[in-house]
Amino acid sequence: MAAQIKQLSNEELNELKDIQSKYLELTAQLGQIHLEKLSLTVALSGMDDELSKLQGVFLELKEQESKIQQAFTKKYGSGTVNLESGEFISEVWY
Repeated sequence: MAAQIKQLSNEELNELKDIQSKYLELTAQLGQIHLEKLSLTVALSGMDDELSKLQGVFLELKEQESKIQQAFTKKYGSGTVNLESGEFISEVWY
């Protein structure tokens, strides 16, 4: 049996073309959002790398500070340093 060919009305054809057009537009929008998300993911990854480096620097500074505090405590005893005057102020124990 041979396939029967029937002509769609202009209204039916336009309705299908409209849906197809909307699918194409939606596909383009989804692709654009995906590319933006990918770009943000790459940027976030770079920020994570930079954050890790800065956290490492912070920990190194804390270690240096601790060593200096230990050296001052050994040399001057317990106390604090006035950075403006350069004076070491010993703790008073009563």
